[in-house]
Amino acid sequence: MKIGADPECLFVANLGRGDTAVDAYEVIGNSPFIAFSHVGNDGLPGEFRPAAADDPANFWENLREQVLQAIAGCAAEGVSIYAGGRPSKVDLGGHIHLSHDKYRPSTNPKLRELIDAYVGAPTILTTSPGPARTEWGSYGCFGSWAASRPGHYHDEYRTPPSWLHDPQVAEAVIHLAWALFSGVDAGKEAPVLNAYDVMSNWGKFSKQVTKVWAEMGLAT
Repeated sequence: MKIGADPECLFVANLGRGDTAVDAYEVIGNSPFIAFSHVGNDGLPGEFRPAAADDPANFWENLREQVLQAIAGCAAEGVSIYAGGRPSKVDLGGHIHLSHDKYRPSTNPKLRELIDAYVGAPTILTTSPGPARTEWGSYGCFGSWAASRPGHYHDEYRTPPSWLHDPQVAEAVIHLAWALFSGVDAGKEAPVLNAYDVMSNWGKFSKQVTKVWAEMGLAT
């Protein structure tokens, strides 16, 4: 079992007409400082691609190191780096990669249901402007997965928007996704909740969700 991710970010620079989103390819190609962080490009957005790991803490450190290097590189170049859909309405993804040596995670109906309720919905609520962000693009649609392609080790959970806007959210997303994945694999499943209910009525369901988070070892 392994976990990985390729969350996206947005590079912004003042080009004399106010802050403007800059194509990641242009930023990375013109800056050895930013390129050193190994951030890639996916069209306009930048995309972090740290090495996957068989432990969420190790993967978090891999990602954290890349992000900190990119932030330092951006500061040296006078470029800002954003996530969470601000300041421009750009569709930034927070894809999570899960792999198992015996089956494809995307084919497990229990995992699909649980990860939407306990990771997908709460992550959408942390981004601005919450559920309305789905109007900016495809991210935020529940049950969105991509099966492994040739040359890739993982299945990709595509529901969450980019969660890089807050380091606590980022670390929590990684640990929660792993806890749900390993729990389902071990037959220790969390209570089933409807992701749409969680997202639309957080006040009602937040105690149930955070109770499960706490049982997974995540402080709320």
